[in-house]
Amino acid sequence: VYESTKNISDFARQSMSNTAESLAGALGIGLSEQLVTIRNISYTNSVIAAAEKVAKEGAEKSQHEIALAEKQLVKIKSAEGDRVSSINLVGKNGIFFGSSDMKTFKGTNVSKREYFTKALNGTPNVGSVVFSVTTGRIVCTAAVPIYSSTGKDITGVAMIAAELKFLLNIFKDMKVGKAGYAYIVDKNGLYITHPVKGNILKTNIFQIKGMETVSELVKQGKAGITEYTLEGIRKVAAIAPVELTGWSVANTIPVEELY
Repeated sequence: VYESTKNISDFARQSMSNTAESLAGALGIGLSEQLVTIRNISYTNSVIAAAEKVAKEGAEKSQHEIALAEKQLVKIKSAEGDRVSSINLVGKNGIFFGSSDMKTFKGTNVSKREYFTKALNGTPNVGSVVFSVTTGRIVCTAAVPIYSSTGKDITGVAMIAAELKFLLNIFKDMKVGKAGYAYIVDKNGLYITHPVKGNILKTNIFQIKGMETVSELVKQGKAGITEYTLEGIRKVAAIAPVELTGWSVANTIPVEELY
């Protein structure tokens, strides 16, 4: 653990570190569960059969198989509740051929999304946070390849989109002292959560003057505590990585509150 400040009490340092690490740990567990859920979906017989036929004959000639797969997706989505925005099946061309909500997502093209291309190349992944191309809402995705019945070929991609508002609610209610707050940034430095909604997926901490020491910890994927000055206010931040995604959780507070 990196520490760039020695003036703050050991208790304060430990408390901030514990909070950041607890939040990162909880996020890691939740995201792992999301990945397991979509992987299990990709292994079901109806999904395998639908993706395999779509890959061979196209969606128009695969309506029976798609309908069976969608019936299962709707049932799983219902069990997951509002936390999940949608569960989708994507052809090798990047276009949805099946969904838990096909009326909304029919024809959606995600061929240029990183989570899709990774999964299509055989890499399960979670933690891509994007504005939905269909709904415009912010979602966190998990995507996995769908393999053929022989297990040799990738025939499509299964993906689940979780509503980011559930993450936002956790961090919105997280208070650090009187003027402190917690937030998440992705591996590229973009805010995933922030008290100012306008910063989400738009503001990059790597480009903010004064946040260089925080940025360095995020870039290296390290846990640590560092002091920095933002808009004339001296602050302390505790950083903890979410290893599964490359995200970092930070909780920050003005230095004067720690004395």
